[in-house]
Amino acid sequence: MSTTEILARLPALSPEERAVIRDRIDPLDDVVFELSPEDRRLIADRVAAHHRAPDEGTSWAEVEARICALIGT
Repeated sequence: MSTTEILARLPALSPEERAVIRDRIDPLDDVVFELSPEDRRLIADRVAAHHRAPDEGTSWAEVEARICALIGT
């Protein structure tokens, strides 16, 4: 069956059938990740620390290079 044929048949499917297809395509699409108050506080603290001293810390490029060195890639 071609993509055009599949797309033409989608409107005839029930909402439940479309949900099954959607979940098979992207199972994490409807997942909602809730942050705990502790997680929110930790993130807020780290963002504030970054705003106070944006040049401190390690860049993603440096972190990635260290990880690659550790795993040998």
